[in-house]
Amino acid sequence: MWRVGAAPEPCYVSPMTTPTDPLAILDRTKIARHHVLFRLDPSNWSGADEQKAPGHYAMVALGPGKDPQPMALASIPGADARELVVRVHSDEHLEETLALDGPMLVSAPMGKGFPIEEARGRPLWLLAAGSAIGAIRPVVESVMAEREAFGPVHLLYGARTAADLCFTDRFEAWRSAGIEVVPV
Repeated sequence: MWRVGAAPEPCYVSPMTTPTDPLAILDRTKIARHHVLFRLDPSNWSGADEQKAPGHYAMVALGPGKDPQPMALASIPGADARELVVRVHSDEHLEETLALDGPMLVSAPMGKGFPIEEARGRPLWLLAAGSAIGAIRPVVESVMAEREAFGPVHLLYGARTAADLCFTDRFEAWRSAGIEVVPV
């Protein structure tokens, strides 16, 4: 059995990882009680071609003067828009985050991503808690695109409350593709 669930390698801010590319916000959507999904335009992102596997992350500053934070790229490599899940800590911060109009500063993708090629033909267990589903979602979507290439696929996804679960609107599509989704 093979499983994806390890966190991306640790990161730190250095001149190489400082976010410098301004990406315009195409859309923002509240996807859980304190989570916002941002869709960003990658057309002027110098790292667009470097996202080769699901599970990469980037250093992201939510606006000028904001401290950069590591955030998982929640979209599959090569997608028309790059997506990020941003977790906020209060309703007030949620409203402030939803009001962001960009641009966001984004570094080149970092980390090795998840080696899903190694899972071909095998059972796949995916584990995520809270906003970490942002890193696992592109794995699920990539597996969906080639579902017949993988054995049984199980996603165990936990959050503090049901209101904190992200991407619940995708659960049925994932299940329809033969992916067992178990919210815990």
